[in-house]
Amino acid sequence: LTSTNAQLVLLTATLPPSAERQLWKRLHYTRENVSLYRDRTSRYNVAYRV
Repeated sequence: LTSTNAQLVLLTATLPPSAERQLWKRLHYTRENVSLYRDRTSRYNVAYRV
């Protein structure tokens, strides 16, 4: 996926900040090329369905 230059959206509620570097490395990204947004997880007006 990383070789196609497609945009990726990654959602996680369990990845600690200490493991981010390993994630970027496995995806062949550098932190400088990633837009990262964080917010509280206790939002009652947001729901995810899979």
